[in-house]
Amino acid sequence: MRRTTLAVSLLALVACGDDSTKPDTGVPPNRPLSEVTPSEAGKICNAISDRLTEIMNPRRLEQMICTAQGVAWENAKLGKCETRRDECLASGEVETGGFAPEGICEGFEEAEGVGIGRCTGDVTVGDFEDCFDRLTNRAERVIDQVTCANLGGDLDKSEDLLEDFFEIFSESDLDDLPVSCRKLSASCEDFDFTGDR
Repeated sequence: MRRTTLAVSLLALVACGDDSTKPDTGVPPNRPLSEVTPSEAGKICNAISDRLTEIMNPRRLEQMICTAQGVAWENAKLGKCETRRDECLASGEVETGGFAPEGICEGFEEAEGVGIGRCTGDVTVGDFEDCFDRLTNRAERVIDQVTCANLGGDLDKSEDLLEDFFEIFSESDLDDLPVSCRKLSASCEDFDFTGDR
């Protein structure tokens, strides 16, 4: 069950992008996911949780949310975006928790059987890495765009970016996903991006 939960939670946190910062899983990319050993599954999990921790750390998410407050503040002509953002950050009123990976990979190396994601067919570790890479970079780019310098008091633009970010947590249209993610969705029960299963 833990391996199923992990597979869903890791890929549910991100959406598609284009830049390349692929996680170094240390597992051969041509290895079918259905043949991944418990030890290899643990390596994949650790590499992915490290990348998510980098992207979704609490301070970064707090900065994004406080900036959105600053944009609304400036839009309402109550002051500058930067002023409200800094007040919000200093007050500690926003607590996101970030991505908390502690213990999420426990049990992988001791798990029975092989495979990750309940996959069939020829979908590989390389497909998984490519999909995850594209998804996480989309999330990171959205976060990086939420700044007072970029948005000022443009509330519509701010809301569009935040909506784009929070869609990361919702079901996806396969037509909007990279080929590798479509392959995962079609072949793996735990990587169903459509919510149809």
